[in-house]
Amino acid sequence: GIEHVLLSDGHHRIQIDVRHGSLLEGPVRLRYELAGAAGVEPKLVVLQRLLALQRLGRFPRSLYPVDRRAQHWTMALCALDGARAGASHRAIAAALWGETAVNRDWRGGSDYLRARVRRLIGIGDSFAQGGYRRLLDG
Repeated sequence: GIEHVLLSDGHHRIQIDVRHGSLLEGPVRLRYELAGAAGVEPKLVVLQRLLALQRLGRFPRSLYPVDRRAQHWTMALCALDGARAGASHRAIAAALWGETAVNRDWRGGSDYLRARVRRLIGIGDSFAQGGYRRLLDG
């Protein structure tokens, strides 16, 4: 029954579900359906993106904000990779925050760098065990 069309530039994307007919049959008329008020904001963002793509011929970056947590998730996966490769927590910290910070703070009064590395490895491990699916679900 339903065709799925993905418009993408390699970084940004919009998925269109064709419920009646087929794009393979020629030109189509798009109709965007909104039902109810619950959850309407994300649907309106998709509509804005589609209209901007039609108007500009490209995906505007302003309508695709980077998730602030993305850098943290990337660091968690890097920490997990380092740990699985046998790197020490100190070496992982140096790779993530630089040798200068590690030399200054590693043996200080606080254990914050070690704790951060351990937390990041835990987060990375949870992603590797299937926790990444929560990110995909929104």
